[in-house]
Amino acid sequence: MNLLKKINNKLRIFTVKTFNNFYQNCIIIDFDELDVTNLRLSLAVETSRQIKKCFNLLGIEVPTRM
Repeated sequence: MNLLKKINNKLRIFTVKTFNNFYQNCIIIDFDELDVTNLRLSLAVETSRQIKKCFNLLGIEVPTRM
C-alpha cells in the first residue's frame, strides 16, 4: 500500500471513529436548541462528504443510505 493510501486509510478510520463517538454522545436534533441542532446537522453532512471522498480515493463506492 503506498503512502497516500495509508494516510487516507488512517484519516478515514479516525474520522469514522470520531464521528461515531460524537453521534453516540450527542443528541443531533434538539428542538429546544435549534442553533445547536443546525450546527450538528451541518457537522454530520460535512463528515459524510469527507468520508465519501476518502472512500472514493480508494476506489470504493459508498451507498447513499445505510
